[in-house]
Amino acid sequence: RFAWDVVIPVDAQDVVPSNNYFSIVVKVVRDEVRVLQVCGSPSYDQKFLRLFLKEDPSVDLISFFILRTHDDLDSNWDSNELSLIAFPYEKLFTEELRTFDLVIFQNFNYQPFFGYQSEELLGNIAEYVRTGGAFVMVGGDRSFDMGDYGNTPIEEVLPVNLGTEDNISVETFTPVLTEAGKVHPLTKLAPSVSGNLNAWGQLPEMDGVNRISSLKLNAASLLNHPTAK
Repeated sequence: RFAWDVVIPVDAQDVVPSNNYFSIVVKVVRDEVRVLQVCGSPSYDQKFLRLFLKEDPSVDLISFFILRTHDDLDSNWDSNELSLIAFPYEKLFTEELRTFDLVIFQNFNYQPFFGYQSEELLGNIAEYVRTGGAFVMVGGDRSFDMGDYGNTPIEEVLPVNLGTEDNISVETFTPVLTEAGKVHPLTKLAPSVSGNLNAWGQLPEMDGVNRISSLKLNAASLLNHPTAK
């Protein structure tokens, strides 16, 4: 919301000078959801999510998935010899962060990019979540404990506790819907509970999973591993 005062000069002979002043409150409403998708590398699931979001006309998507690191700049190549654009992480996670409704870290390892600023930039994201912003972390070999997010400001806003030594499993498995998952919009593939269970039962097995220490208080699991606890 923005409050504006509209004022015009008062003529010396103006008999009603009070109508030369008017206050108005302007509420700025966006008709699109702004999404920032940051990926550690190109992949099939990155491509799927990007295309899925771009198909929705109500989503304004900004996506980064082939990123230049500090190592590229230290390799004695000039900037005009590098085909990749620089990843504007400082501006994104300071000046521009509040303009997004949703931030997605998809198998993204922050360390090669954020460097000495990691505590500040990850802290900005955590504060963004506390004040109403949405954040999604998609698993992979650069996410959760594999991305060294334990003991960072990001862990504070995740619904899971990190810090497990056995941090990944590559065994295939079929996930099991929890009671919350049977009716939650994110995992509802069919209108009825029975149809939803049947739909999930027909999906291919998952390739692996990032292990966590535990769920945080008041966090909800929608899908569980059939055996791992």
